[in-house]
Amino acid sequence: MAVFAKDECKCIGCNDWVICGLVGRPQHVVKQPKTGSISSAGKSYRFISSEETPEVLAHGRRFSRCLPVIPQNADRSGDSAANQQPRLVERVSIGQNTGIATLRIRLVPILPPPQLTTMSDVDDYSTDKPFRVQFTHRLRFARDILGKDSAQLLQLLEASEGQTARVQFWIDRQVAQSNPELLDRIEQFTTRHAEQFQVCGKPHLVDGGEAIKNDVDVLRNMLRQMNFADLDRRSYVVVIGGGALLDAVGFATAIAHRGLRLIRIPTTTLAQADSGVGVKNGVNLFDKKNWLGAFAVPWAVINDQKLLDSLPDRDFRCGFSEAVKVSLLKEPAFFHWLHQNAESIGNRGPECSEAIRRSAHWHLRHITEGGDPFEMLEARPLDFGHWSAHKLETMTQFELRHGEAVAIGVAIDTIYSGLRHGLSDDAVELVLEALQKLGLLTAHPALDRTEELFTGLVEFRQHLGGRLTVTMLEDIGRPIDVHQVDREAMRQAIESVRERAATLQTR
Repeated sequence: MAVFAKDECKCIGCNDWVICGLVGRPQHVVKQPKTGSISSAGKSYRFISSEETPEVLAHGRRFSRCLPVIPQNADRSGDSAANQQPRLVERVSIGQNTGIATLRIRLVPILPPPQLTTMSDVDDYSTDKPFRVQFTHRLRFARDILGKDSAQLLQLLEASEGQTARVQFWIDRQVAQSNPELLDRIEQFTTRHAEQFQVCGKPHLVDGGEAIKNDVDVLRNMLRQMNFADLDRRSYVVVIGGGALLDAVGFATAIAHRGLRLIRIPTTTLAQADSGVGVKNGVNLFDKKNWLGAFAVPWAVINDQKLLDSLPDRDFRCGFSEAVKVSLLKEPAFFHWLHQNAESIGNRGPECSEAIRRSAHWHLRHITEGGDPFEMLEARPLDFGHWSAHKLETMTQFELRHGEAVAIGVAIDTIYSGLRHGLSDDAVELVLEALQKLGLLTAHPALDRTEELFTGLVEFRQHLGGRLTVTMLEDIGRPIDVHQVDREAMRQAIESVRERAATLQTR
């Protein structure tokens, strides 16, 4: 085979292919052995890489740089399959021997280089294409979901492609203990409708409360049980418990197979009025609330009034801090109704059911109509009062219930809104009175650790990213986003809440 002109180059041995060219001349093809050489007296050569970046080999110079080379489409019927693979110049050197420059090359196999695309082709395919994903949020209200209203749950357990639904139950242990008949009623329900769905084992009992969100091993066990039951993306996980259990099981369900069908049955006023209706799931990590989590729309949420009957008074009251919060943001008439009925609600009066329904309704509307269900924007309006609430929970090692911490946070930001954003003194007093009548203003020594509490602002910003954005009030029903906090005014607000709560506690 012709290589270079005979007076320019000669080839010793022929086993492998490389691309070679004489400087200043068109590219030539050389058959080059693994241990052979290319010689040319006083000449300089260059080897062309697949990226078209030449390496100049000058007379008397030594190189140790790897250069990719490509075999040519010539007749190589005698070559082995291994020899027909592309090669890489692993080591290149030039030595001088009797006035002749000698190139010594060792070749090793490499993968073929990708086909290069011109920039004009790349530009043709570059695009920003918005798209929407259709979700359905199913919210049900019942008085006895395992009894006379069981048809609602049954209708949600849809079969898929002719196969009966497969269901796994997770139950808050404390709820089961407070409702001794609960496990028997679940068994009766599943037996009565065995032809319509298949139960995957017995219900799993786990401890509820914030502790479940602080133990990653609990999350790992949930995933293990879901895997053991061979649940798939058309399987259902029914979780009965408070907000913390809903968060933890919800997160496990969201990441198993990238999402199982989750049916929440909240058993606290807090979860029924707020978190159970939402699309957030998560557990705590690094002493930070919900640091590990995911957004996932539940298959359905069922608020069962009967399950609230066994709730202790302290936990029963906690849910209504979220009702106050959402009413301040969304509906002045709802807030004034809460203020008027706060004492009765705090004593478990008949208005409680209406308060929960209206709170859940507004949370659902915000998620489905607010335009930002997964919090991609900089504001989190439903977290009014929460920058301090989340921090107070961790500062007190969760001695404060979430609802109690939210009540304190709402009180702090309401007073601050009066000091810096024009909220009237009358409005501030109405908010504090409502929280007070509900029995939610709680004094705690953590309020004395103001500088530590202020780190909650940093963590609040970090959780979402971007600049700090917190929601304040210009008036009841008129929230605003602010990006700077006057720390002296905020200290004054914190101190006012601390003094008022302490005064109530001593009465």
